[in-house]
Amino acid sequence: MLDDLEFDDGGARLLEQIAHQEALNAATRFPLRDEDLADTLCKKLPEDVGIAAIPRSKVAGATMHDVWHVARIMEALRISREDQEVHGRCGNCGEPGHDTGDCLG
Repeated sequence: MLDDLEFDDGGARLLEQIAHQEALNAATRFPLRDEDLADTLCKKLPEDVGIAAIPRSKVAGATMHDVWHVARIMEALRISREDQEVHGRCGNCGEPGHDTGDCLG
């Protein structure tokens, strides 16, 4: 089921792609356990997401909670960068010249 999975940057956004894979897994006759699905996704996700999700876990591997947590952060950063590019202003304070991650105001 997930063998041919590839995450792309040009199509659906990362959160939508993860949700789609989680739904496909749930719809199978023998769904993967949470940890197994997270492990499989971490191997297929963009490196910055997959690698970051693994150390969040207090146990041996990542869980879907970890995957979702990191993916939401990455999506927020993407939106912030996009907003900075389009509007040239910080998404936090509205001032030009820096982005939300560097905002002091």
